[in-house]
Amino acid sequence: MADCVDGSWNTVSESRWVGAISAFARPGSLDGQMSFEFPASGSRLCSGVGNLKGEATNDRATLTWTMTSYNTDTCTSGGVPNQMLVNIQHK
Repeated sequence: MADCVDGSWNTVSESRWVGAISAFARPGSLDGQMSFEFPASGSRLCSGVGNLKGEATNDRATLTWTMTSYNTDTCTSGGVPNQMLVNIQHK
């Protein structure tokens, strides 16, 4: 049995990243997708999506996010990581 988890996220930094998470939570794990968007050159935004998977408890998760696609028209080469470790904590 799995529960659907949907939400938004953002970073607190000079180059602010924002996005959404849509995933299925099972006891001890979470598996789904995470989108992102951040300022690119000028007024354009770099955007994309990746797969999200990892261990989760009632109040925190350690997830690996692997890029699957991004907008090559607005994202510069090397500006988007292929993979990230994401730590999430419920407050």
